Amino acid sequence: MDSKPSPLANPTATTRMKTIAIVSVLGAGLLGIAVGIGIEDIKKKAEAITRVDSFHLTYAGISNPDGPIATGWIPPILPASTSHLILRRDTDNNQACAMFRVAKEDRQKLFDHCSTVTLPLVRLPDESFTTPIVWWPRQFNDRNYTFHKYSTDQSQSRVMIFAEENGVPDTLWYWLEKSK
Repeated sequence: MDSKPSPLANPTATTRMKTIAIVSVLGAGLLGIAVGIGIEDIKKKAEAITRVDSFHLTYAGISNPDGPIATGWIPPILPASTSHLILRRDTDNNQACAMFRVAKEDRQKLFDHCSTVTLPLVRLPDESFTTPIVWWPRQFNDRNYTFHKYSTDQSQSRVMIFAEENGVPDTLWYWLEKSK
């Protein structure tokens, strides 16, 4: 039986193995520190992110069991013709705003569940919440918009506002009205 000499018998091989082992340990340690810092940084950023944007092309996406109607971010009165819903919600501050389309023949059915209100009676969403949104109107006013108020209960603890731009037949804006 042939026996090979042990690498430990060769001082050059032993030094090379020790160097590889030291570099491996140091590399793994540095990688661990870098990964650890990266993970902590990601965790902090994830905790800071409370605003969630979603897009639903059809009513099926809006009304599915995990969708915005089932989770309470959008009212259940939206008609089946609702489409192209873009929703921004802030889970920490309980704010939401959306833009969507409703077929012309279904708009009145939607507004039958609401009362028409004027701007002085409407609390607009916080500008800090809506300003970075490119699709959100920069200014609402009574001259260009009609406002519809919907509440999920008699106490009006959760009030939702729909805004329709006069002369724009298919797009509506919506937001949860913040409590006083």
